[in-house]
Amino acid sequence: MHIGDDLSRRAVVVVLLVALQAGLLLDYGAYEDRQPTAEDYATDYETYVGQTVTFDATVVSTDPTVVVLDGTDERLELTLRNFDRDVQRGTAVDITGTLQANHSVSVQGSVLSPSTNRTYMYGISFAALLFVVALCLRDWRLDTDRLVFRKRGED
Repeated sequence: MHIGDDLSRRAVVVVLLVALQAGLLLDYGAYEDRQPTAEDYATDYETYVGQTVTFDATVVSTDPTVVVLDGTDERLELTLRNFDRDVQRGTAVDITGTLQANHSVSVQGSVLSPSTNRTYMYGISFAALLFVVALCLRDWRLDTDRLVFRKRGED
């Protein structure tokens, strides 16, 4: 096998994978049933007053419960009305409710995600990454001359 053939075969595979990814992104972007985002609420708040909204936020105060919306360039703080869940500062919440004119939300539903959940998720993911890398490197080595992985014991 000639090194040029191997390299051109890899280039074709990379181009096909990139084309497939681009096609999937274009297909996703074609859907017009887009829900407003937290950025939309922050930049054009008055447009959404009286509408049912859904957003992710982080608790910044607990008496009354005040949240700041996640994923916005502008800081938008909202007071939660009809919210009787026990939360602490830093708790991530998913809120569904009616947006009100006085920068508050009449909560109809909520899901809590304690901040320790994210730490646990990233910790487990990192441990899994190390495990997979260790399994791969146990049986494979990097051939730096050709920039390919080779099974250990092969020369």
